[in-house]
Amino acid sequence: MAELRGKRIDDRRLAAMKNLSSLQVLHLHNTVITDAGFALLAQAVNLCELAISSQFITDQSMEVLCTLPR
Repeated sequence: MAELRGKRIDDRRLAAMKNLSSLQVLHLHNTVITDAGFALLAQAVNLCELAISSQFITDQSMEVLCTLPR
């Protein structure tokens, strides 16, 4: 499980996480991740649980999140 909180968590820090494909649980709270960062989550093919509280989620972000297999 990964829980990332705060304004210091951005696209660059999300991209630096190794093994997104093996991640099963991810909680993102009050981050500054944008569409580009949410697009990286497409690599998280084993993600079973995702919790997000962010003001930066757009329709484009939701399109990516809806393609996650689980």
